[in-house]
Amino acid sequence: THRILRGRKWTFFHGVRAWWLDRPYRAREDEPLWRRAAKHAAEAWRRGSRPSLASRADKIPPPIRERYAAERRSEWSEELLPGSSPFSFRFAAGVDHLAWRYPTNSELVDYRLFAITDGGRPAGYVVLRVVEDGLVVAQADASSVDALAGGVFQSLVAGEAAVGKATWAVMNCCSHEIGERLRAFGFVAEEREHPLALGTAAGPVDLGTDTSSWLVNRDWADIGFIAIGTEL
Repeated sequence: THRILRGRKWTFFHGVRAWWLDRPYRAREDEPLWRRAAKHAAEAWRRGSRPSLASRADKIPPPIRERYAAERRSEWSEELLPGSSPFSFRFAAGVDHLAWRYPTNSELVDYRLFAITDGGRPAGYVVLRVVEDGLVVAQADASSVDALAGGVFQSLVAGEAAVGKATWAVMNCCSHEIGERLRAFGFVAEEREHPLALGTAAGPVDLGTDTSSWLVNRDWADIGFIAIGTEL
């Protein structure tokens, strides 16, 4: 795929990393049997001793924890879309596309939709994908960095309560400001980056090289489904 995209002169952007909270140990088929057995044992132990996300809520900075909330929604609506954005680049899709891409009633993928509220007023949304014993921040957007961070934190706590057991979580991020808030909550960034290729049928796009204020979510296109069988 990368070879095809390079042939079409698409641009590869850097800075996107996965941020994990209690990243699970996943054994690969090409690893020695002893290593796979050790990972299975370690993950079983972690699953039994993993602290709940709710128990970490005090790590959310009080101004964010007290101001923003996440409310579960069963349907998409226009009020969920932020009227403004602090991000220089993001996926600003309309309600019809979001409802098609992240359906709340799918039998194949368990998506949980949350409305971010700021003092009771709409400030954005978060879509969680439930996989095995974890939560993936599939798509999120908000009117401010704090609203996005607060909405993600609160939706993860609510999502874990709905699942009924302690979970791990993962989110893509390249925004420096969001990264600071994720780190405060206990998230750890992967060392390796995930190259992001962007372009059009006519070739490359001119977006500059600074991605530090971009909002890049994990379930764009089919990347989330690919990740189920590889990283997750």
